[in-house]
Amino acid sequence: MKLMSVVLTALVSFGCGATVDSQLVKKDARLASFKKVHLMIETAGSAVSISEASMGVGMAKLSQNQSGISVAGVGTSHSVSRAMSGNDQAIMAAQDLMFGLRELGFETVDRIDDADAIALFSIGTVRYDPLAGWIADKAHLQFKENRTGSIICSIKAESQVVTPTVEKLVNGLLSEVKRYY
Repeated sequence: MKLMSVVLTALVSFGCGATVDSQLVKKDARLASFKKVHLMIETAGSAVSISEASMGVGMAKLSQNQSGISVAGVGTSHSVSRAMSGNDQAIMAAQDLMFGLRELGFETVDRIDDADAIALFSIGTVRYDPLAGWIADKAHLQFKENRTGSIICSIKAESQVVTPTVEKLVNGLLSEVKRYY
């Protein structure tokens, strides 16, 4: 029992996060040199998650009389189901990423022509887990210089043991951006 609780604690502590790797392609560049950023969703996978709950009560009565067997029954049930789109959560993840970039000191611009750099955001299939919430296998963020199209920095966050939440993936990307800022 003690071993099981140690394994569970280790899994929760270390396995639910995301490993983050990055490459600074332009070795002499700092992301702070590219203040104006246009964020784009490059790819975003999503799944439709369905949650369902139901409850039912029933009663049946079987009786035998001279003419045969008689059956009578009464039943009631309640059912609730809801479909949730991972696509909306992927868009919200991009909005959280944009908010985090502004907190770090970037100015997010709507027009590509006004940007110093383009940040391309990709996230794996976003789906709902009843225990963890919204999860995804991986996320990528790549900064490209707008003028030349050359890659400045590339960052990826992937699952460790247990698939991380979308929030942990976004936070992992932002912590790595902060390192190169």
